[in-house]
Amino acid sequence: MTDQTQHQVTRLLEEARAGRKEAIGELFEAVYDELHAVAEHRMRLEPSGNLLQPTALVNETYLRLFGSVAPSLNGRQHFFCVAAAAMKRILIDLSRSEATQKRGGRPIKVELEDWMQVTQDSPDLPIDLQKAINALAELDPRCAQIMELVLYSGRSPAEVADLLQLSRRTVERDIASARLFLKRHMSK
Repeated sequence: MTDQTQHQVTRLLEEARAGRKEAIGELFEAVYDELHAVAEHRMRLEPSGNLLQPTALVNETYLRLFGSVAPSLNGRQHFFCVAAAAMKRILIDLSRSEATQKRGGRPIKVELEDWMQVTQDSPDLPIDLQKAINALAELDPRCAQIMELVLYSGRSPAEVADLLQLSRRTVERDIASARLFLKRHMSK
């Protein structure tokens, strides 16, 4: 995202917060490509039989964020954090609904990253991962936020550092620490 687009996103968020309804549509157009890239990353982690496509995930995210009332978002960073969280909730809700179907739902195989080596045939894996991230958040909220951005948005450490206004080294340390925590928590 260029500096001009970053400023445009912030400006449109401010206009939407001020009540200009057209700003929400303009904002969606301005961030669509980046949200679609995030959704594509997330969908690569989902099983191949998933009927939800990246475009549908972006559209559902938009509806959840702006469906009834424009949320109070404090700039580009906050917008993308909230959007990533909305995508995560959509996918977890989908997993939960499929897991509670009469005959058990679909088996899931999710490969988070080679470093985690978590591959299970379980419809509960996205839920278990979220429980592990929630446990991490109790100990270190910043680490949990960073891992959500890495896992659910597909952002690199440099992008996360830029987004959260932290040094890249701090983000890399937090990722290493969070990976270890998640690996231990999920192997219990």
